[in-house]
Amino acid sequence: MNHELLQKLAKAQTDEERSWIVTESLLSTLSPELAAAVWAVVVPHWFNAEILAALRPELLSTSSQLYTELQALPFVEEFPDRGHNVHDLTRNLMLKHLRQERRDEFITLSQRAVEYFGSTNEQPETQIEWLYHLIVVDQEWEGGELWDLAQNWDNNFRVAELESLITALLEQVAAEQVATPAKAEVYYWAGKAKFRVYRATEALELYEAALAFYRDIGARLGEANTLQAIGILQENLTLGLEYCQAALELYTQIGTKYSQSRNLIYFTSEILLKLGRQKEAVDALNRAIDIAREIPYQIFVEDATAKLREIQENHDFHSQNHEFH
Repeated sequence: MNHELLQKLAKAQTDEERSWIVTESLLSTLSPELAAAVWAVVVPHWFNAEILAALRPELLSTSSQLYTELQALPFVEEFPDRGHNVHDLTRNLMLKHLRQERRDEFITLSQRAVEYFGSTNEQPETQIEWLYHLIVVDQEWEGGELWDLAQNWDNNFRVAELESLITALLEQVAAEQVATPAKAEVYYWAGKAKFRVYRATEALELYEAALAFYRDIGARLGEANTLQAIGILQENLTLGLEYCQAALELYTQIGTKYSQSRNLIYFTSEILLKLGRQKEAVDALNRAIDIAREIPYQIFVEDATAKLREIQENHDFHSQNHEFH
């Protein structure tokens, strides 16, 4: 270790500074081509020769050789079934430097990663990696692709995939690489992921963060969805009803009939029944049926009708004011 390097280390005040000094010193010993390859492969979570070529097309002719050389570096390790990756400590240090000091290069590499993983996103891991880079590159992005993928996995109880997706996206949020609209969507789905594994306290905290972001940008549909999600989590039924009714009011103002009917059938009426307010629950279900018929959405009509019959059978709840539509 040379004298200049020792002096720098002696002056460093934090472990991160010392780690970066050592990393920078090692990088300075590499050939320009190998150094360029290292800076590229810290952007994705894993890499192989094909990914390296996609990120550094100017090195296409030597990508296989460079991939072999990368594997010999002390901070590169095997990534099972996918190739290799840069060790987390080194990767995080280099990413921080890229984001702050070489921003244009970082965005270029991230855009190439979007193009590569977007063209091969048939597997969950590549879909996650694609969104991980997309959320950085497109600052106008409002989370539509995230919503579609997360909703699909949530509906099919693919909890592990959903949690992996959120973990990856929260990495970009923590690095302050994400605009507020997408950040709100990430926190909303992070709450959903925690809800799926019965971690209500963590889910509630994430929903509250999402709600603040949605309100900050005036995203009323996102605000309504989150209010409803918070209402479902409340142990206090009266408070839960208030949240669900606030969501319903927003859905009504926005004019989303699907969400209005769904709210009335599966959330508002359920809480009203638990509170023993059967008449209001019946009124909510009848209203839901009317709205569902306007859409039209027959499944909601059938579900609401079934619940009305169940109320009538279980509570012997008959009166002229509660007739079915």
